[in-house]
Amino acid sequence: MPSINILTWHNGSGLQQDSQCLADILTRAGFTVIQTDLRPSRHKHQRLSRFGLLGRLWEKSIQIYQSYRYRARKKLNFVTQKTYLYDVNLFLEFVDTRRFSQARKNCFIPNQEWFSSWRHLTLKSFDQILCKTLHAYDIFQRLGHSTSYISFTSPDRYRYEFKTDYNTCLHLAGRSPLKGTQAILDVWRQHPEWPQLYVIQRSSHAPVAWLPDNISYIQKHVDLEVLTEMQNRCGLRIQTSEAEGFGHVLVEGMSCGAVMVTTDAPPMHEIVTPDRGFLVAYDRSTPKDLGRRYYVDPDQLEKQLDSIFRLSLEQRRKIGQRARDWYLENDHLFKQNIIQVMHDLLKHNLNDISKHYD
Repeated sequence: MPSINILTWHNGSGLQQDSQCLADILTRAGFTVIQTDLRPSRHKHQRLSRFGLLGRLWEKSIQIYQSYRYRARKKLNFVTQKTYLYDVNLFLEFVDTRRFSQARKNCFIPNQEWFSSWRHLTLKSFDQILCKTLHAYDIFQRLGHSTSYISFTSPDRYRYEFKTDYNTCLHLAGRSPLKGTQAILDVWRQHPEWPQLYVIQRSSHAPVAWLPDNISYIQKHVDLEVLTEMQNRCGLRIQTSEAEGFGHVLVEGMSCGAVMVTTDAPPMHEIVTPDRGFLVAYDRSTPKDLGRRYYVDPDQLEKQLDSIFRLSLEQRRKIGQRARDWYLENDHLFKQNIIQVMHDLLKHNLNDISKHYD
């Protein structure tokens, strides 16, 4: 069967989750899947860091040179099938152009908020750029490259054995500085009458200011089993992200039927729409590579939360059910999309792939 090499940094977080998600789907569809860690070796990282800016410029120049060299060799038909280790290289966020010649086809799934401007020079070497969101599709299509929208998915965290409390709130920040955590804490401090909020943030710096009794701040790693239970028991998810490549923290919450609250900005408002969650306006934004960071308006956040807390628990449950319905529909769509893209790239005449997810 065709072989697919998934390449990214195995960071123990979102990127590694993306890689495993794709590996599971494509393996089930009959592909041979290899996962390659693009984390630079400690020795190489230390060696480059000694030279500071010069070392980083050297690495960038190598990446750009290898990209142009690969394109030139491919155009002149110097890259032959005998040199291929894989049928497809599928890069996630990180790219190592030195590996292009290892595969018949090279694809890239970018996260626009981490895509540096100098990497534009490598994009023409890809056979396809596959986008998780319509926002990313618009960005990369404007750059003039072969681009497709495929959506994406997150693990289904729903567990029937846990009862959802639509009066308990959860905010997951993990190690990310882009989840809008401070704005949520600042607003919650002003309302000791609001429901209990659990905040999980693996940060080296706990909040300096005093936290009221209705905020439980967890500053440590939480095992997946415990985290999954919290995701199912807490029916209100406050996730005013400043930027997302896709939004696992949003989509996992929706898989549990939670009522989502997020920033009214792309791509967050693609995932959470007014019919299946709540959006909060932002008051400013700043560039973040090819994307932007959107900072939620604290006053609008306070007003939106007040309006949600006035809803009945049954109203909240219905909104959460619509979020769960969207999750299941999108999950099915993405699985079909990614398999179809791989088959189209390789032009294999295989049986109907949709049977894997019917």
